[in-house]
Amino acid sequence: MKFKLLVIALIAICFVACKKEKQFNKPVGLKATTEAIIPGKKYLWPQKYKIKIAFLNGTKEQQEFVKQSSQAWQNQINLIFDYVNSPVGSDIRIKFTPKILSGNSFVGLDNKVIDAKEPTMFLFATLGSKGKNGAPAPIFDLATVRHEFGHMLGLTHEQGRPDGDVKWDDQLDIGGKKIDSASFSKYLKSPYDKKSIMHYAIQAKYTKSGLGIPGYVYDLKGELSQIDKDFISSIYPR
Repeated sequence: MKFKLLVIALIAICFVACKKEKQFNKPVGLKATTEAIIPGKKYLWPQKYKIKIAFLNGTKEQQEFVKQSSQAWQNQINLIFDYVNSPVGSDIRIKFTPKILSGNSFVGLDNKVIDAKEPTMFLFATLGSKGKNGAPAPIFDLATVRHEFGHMLGLTHEQGRPDGDVKWDDQLDIGGKKIDSASFSKYLKSPYDKKSIMHYAIQAKYTKSGLGIPGYVYDLKGELSQIDKDFISSIYPR
């Protein structure tokens, strides 16, 4: 069985796409950090759970783009993405904001401890908007949605794996940091997957192999890798 690196955290597991994107409000009574990772299966979404997702803003065009883009995950799992009109009682609250360049999302069931009035996922302000002459939104937009929904389902950054191709002895500002080997041994995971939707682009000078890694936007052009599909299907089997 193939397993993709998965994080289910007991203490606020706050994903931050890069250091400049720390837009989350800390949940009251919890220590929210970018790297507080404590694995535990009880932080998986319940099987066949209906995840209620609400938009706090955005145009109908943007909202529809998110719905269509996230379908790639929905097709692989037994969870249901239930888009609702009101944030009241919702599990996930999406906000489009000019304060970031890509996206942020809390990870897995950590979304449930966020104040019900606060967003749990942020997407950049123009995501999903058509270009000039009605041109479709860029691949970057598609990839961003799928990457953030991966976090929402419980996945963390693939490049953080100690058994991966990144030389973490270097100081990198690429999103997160190397996961310590002792903690990593407890994770649910697949073989390392450079093509994962959860893997950032890495320059050749920062890799053990000496080869650059295109990352989730440019490698498969925003598509889920086969290992992404196999892993998430094994966690939430249809």
